[in-house]
Amino acid sequence: MDRRRFLIRSAQVGAVLALGCQGPDDEATADTRVPPAAPSDAQVPDAAVVADDAIDAALDAPPPDALPADAIVDAIDRVQWPEHPFSKGPWSFIGAEGEVVVRFETLDPTPVPVRLEVDGVAGVEVMPSVSTQWVEYTWPPFETTLPVTDRPGEYSLQEARFHGLAPGLRHRYSVGPLQGTLRTPPMSGEPFRLAFVADTMAPFFEDVVAKVVEAEPDLLLHGGDIVYQTNPIDTWTGFYRAFAPALRGMAFHACMGNHENEGQDELSVQSLRLLSGQGAPGDAAVGDYHAFTYGGVRFLMLNSERDFDDEGQQIAWLRAELEAVDADPALRFAIAAFHRPFFTFGAEPNLGTRTRVHGLFAAHRVPLVLTGHLHSYERFAADGVTYIVDGGGGGLLSSPDEARDAIAEARPDELDLRFAATMTWGATFIDVGAQALTGWRVNVDGVEEDRFEIAL
Repeated sequence: MDRRRFLIRSAQVGAVLALGCQGPDDEATADTRVPPAAPSDAQVPDAAVVADDAIDAALDAPPPDALPADAIVDAIDRVQWPEHPFSKGPWSFIGAEGEVVVRFETLDPTPVPVRLEVDGVAGVEVMPSVSTQWVEYTWPPFETTLPVTDRPGEYSLQEARFHGLAPGLRHRYSVGPLQGTLRTPPMSGEPFRLAFVADTMAPFFEDVVAKVVEAEPDLLLHGGDIVYQTNPIDTWTGFYRAFAPALRGMAFHACMGNHENEGQDELSVQSLRLLSGQGAPGDAAVGDYHAFTYGGVRFLMLNSERDFDDEGQQIAWLRAELEAVDADPALRFAIAAFHRPFFTFGAEPNLGTRTRVHGLFAAHRVPLVLTGHLHSYERFAADGVTYIVDGGGGGLLSSPDEARDAIAEARPDELDLRFAATMTWGATFIDVGAQALTGWRVNVDGVEEDRFEIAL
């Protein structure tokens, strides 16, 4: 066994013990229990065996992207081109109406122009804005030769905004030697596809990414818990590298999870620095929740980690957004996403939040809500609102029935609200059509475990 493989094996021991650290609603604490058997017929593999196999495959496989001949790779595995070294991205997201944003991080503050093809011709070039700061963040917290690490340094976040693009067209863009594609928001009522993942963690998230790319969605929504400090091989740099095949092919929007705010001031130096500014400027003054419009659907990306249990700023903002959707004939309906579910049998939910927020969703005819946090898959329907729990992005799987007996005793009528459950890694996909939302859940083995339709 070579030294590099040995170090990854050693780090993986701690990772496997910590993969299930989603934490209860009150505080984030590690849960290292071996989960009970899955409620479905699917055989759930032993986490340590899967981790062993996944790391072997990752080490033996060739690099996912061919590098230019003059590229070099430094000690922390960040690709550096002669002109501009890229450390994260590029990725794109939706801004204000008619606006698409391309964002990336470099180790050099020199602006890198972003070129956008229009009708197959490179007709638009934008010089990005650049925000440079010293990032004091180290993960793993020891010297290592692991493939991808986060290390202190000066990082430049670059952002190019494209305005006035025709709706519903797929464009190719280039940032230095890197290329990506994006689809501008289609007209209201035109079909599109979205993917939803949450609770992503190395090394298991690579199979989840593969399923997302295979489905070719227009949007990728992340329900929070992008990385975990409980895992020594899980890093922000590693997330952006592993998700590159998806992030370069679709718009990406993310919610805040409880693991976006761990040690080393992670919330400020990583989470908010990389993710703030999604959606239309000014939609949410605090920056950690936002909204955007795609195909006439208003997406509400909420933050369940703060100001979610009372009538504070975020709930007032949510109420105003839902009222605006009702009043605007160009908006068909809203879809909400946030981290902690309040319909689940995997843990005791926050009933106060459920009463308040579910009441808003039902009153304003929100057809679909996407959540994560619990490392399994569930589908509920209540008062015309379908709730998806899909935290199967790579963390150690947890039973979707952990709190079922307690809930059955306290609220037996609630048992009839759940229509599907499975304990596997995977992703949820939604086709938004003119008459219905068609959803399905695919596990990392390519098995469709659930399919549903929501009439509009």
